[in-house]
Amino acid sequence: MVNAVKLNNIEKAAALYPGGAWARANLAFVVIAISLLMMLNDAFVSMAAIWLHSSAYHHGLFAAPIAFWLIWRRRDWRRAEPRRNLRGALVIAAAFALFVAGRFASLSIVEHFAFALAIAGAIIFVYGGALARQWGFALAFLFFMVPFGEEANPALQSVTSHMAAAMLNASGIETARDGLLLSTSNGRFEIAASCSGLRFLLASAMISILLASLSFQTARARFGFILSALVAAFIANWLRAYVIIAVTTLSDRRLGLGPEHVGIGWAIYAVMLLALIVFARRHADPDAAPRAANSV
Repeated sequence: MVNAVKLNNIEKAAALYPGGAWARANLAFVVIAISLLMMLNDAFVSMAAIWLHSSAYHHGLFAAPIAFWLIWRRRDWRRAEPRRNLRGALVIAAAFALFVAGRFASLSIVEHFAFALAIAGAIIFVYGGALARQWGFALAFLFFMVPFGEEANPALQSVTSHMAAAMLNASGIETARDGLLLSTSNGRFEIAASCSGLRFLLASAMISILLASLSFQTARARFGFILSALVAAFIANWLRAYVIIAVTTLSDRRLGLGPEHVGIGWAIYAVMLLALIVFARRHADPDAAPRAANSV
């Protein structure tokens, strides 16, 4: 009886507190997220280590913050009320099953995917299916946390060596190609895994998908923008390899092998990224602003 009275008082107090349902839901999500972080700690730690130490996956650091910002900017919380959905618990259970499978198979990518899936499941469980559908893009964005794509490095290296050799020869710098090795009058250059362009490709994919969602309404416009950004990422990496080898060759190796080796790449990528942002802003649909949910 005493417990019932206490519970009733708590409910009355919550009802008087503006946004009380959201406050309780947010607290529940934080508790569940911390619990998941503790239980899936190995997956998170290994994933975070890759974000920090591999230049191809630095973008993973920003995936979750951007996803939660996307949810916040929709302002669904102004008009809708969170309602617990047990389907989210099923998603969390599936994530744990995937984690166990990944652990037994020694597949870290499966464990990392399971972690992202568990966070999405927690959001569905706490806030409800209707709100989760409204936040579908943001929930999908969480999966950019997962480091993937290393298997594509050999193919990307091969394409980059082909294109860099072709560009060098076309510009008058005689270049012989032997697999991933390019030979000019001033030495040999290897297209290493770090030069494959994977980091340009993944970061461009994440940024272009975000910009497309924020700027365009139609699927055709979004797909065209994303495809253009991916093509630009390929070209930027080929240009990076070409410029570094050309500068090193023409300067008799006085330039191109020091800090400028990294600086040239970042400068080219920064120009490409700036161009994408400017294009998206100039050609954005006027009614691309987020719309809040009316109900759940």
